[in-house]
Amino acid sequence: MARRPRIKPAEWDAERLRLAHQAAGHLPFDWDLQTNRVAWLGDLDATLGFSDGLAMADAQSWQEQVAPDDRPQRGLALAQQIEAGC
Repeated sequence: MARRPRIKPAEWDAERLRLAHQAAGHLPFDWDLQTNRVAWLGDLDATLGFSDGLAMADAQSWQEQVAPDDRPQRGLALAQQIEAGC
């Protein structure tokens, strides 16, 4: 019987976290404020129903998806989070 390769604890934790987010329908992301690039953990296209390849790679693309009436409130909440260091 073939032995399964050992998984390092950090890799195992990362995989468990990815599976938990997937099961919950969450889309965690990492936003680099200096470059304005966003890296999504998970399948953004499938979760949000976009056609393949239309996932947003920067914050501006995401902002364009927010309803115009919601943009000022979203911008204020985002500025507060950045200021708080979240």
